[in-house]
Amino acid sequence: MRGQIYIGEDHTMKKYDPNQLSLDLDFKQTVATTAKAIQKSLAPNTAAFLRHNDIGVCHVISGTIKAAIQSSGMSREELVDRINGYFCRTSAGANANPPECLRPLTKAQLDNYLSNPAKYRLPAYYLYAVCHVLNTLEPIRGIAASMGAEVISKEDSLLLSWAKLQRAMAAGKAMEKELQKKLMN
Repeated sequence: MRGQIYIGEDHTMKKYDPNQLSLDLDFKQTVATTAKAIQKSLAPNTAAFLRHNDIGVCHVISGTIKAAIQSSGMSREELVDRINGYFCRTSAGANANPPECLRPLTKAQLDNYLSNPAKYRLPAYYLYAVCHVLNTLEPIRGIAASMGAEVISKEDSLLLSWAKLQRAMAAGKAMEKELQKKLMN
């Protein structure tokens, strides 16, 4: 029974062993609060760190691609096949016309790019192909977010332009009313 706590008749916590240390029930909350404070203090420095750290950038890119693959429901094998199809890459083509035609991407290569991005750097054209094949901008959004920016769709861009136009028109109407008042006086 050493080290155990029980509830006494007066409904308070009692120790079986008087030498037992008290249980700090607030410890978990303290740890969680401290972790959040640390994350919050590091957040503003993340973008600056990534701009000056190529390994960090590689990890952001691989992480966003892995998340996009997972949310697509597509397997890595399927993705590799579709990327090769997108670039029209085949082993036969690479052997027939070596300098102009690159070898097709393999699953092992993709796994290396995503699992060890510091050692195996993903070529930018694969990032483009991943976005196209998965029909998502999430990898680009992840990169933009790490720089404190956002990627918006064409529709959102048009909506933003419309909202800016509405604001400018409202300001113009207010200015027109003000000028009319001055002219009437």
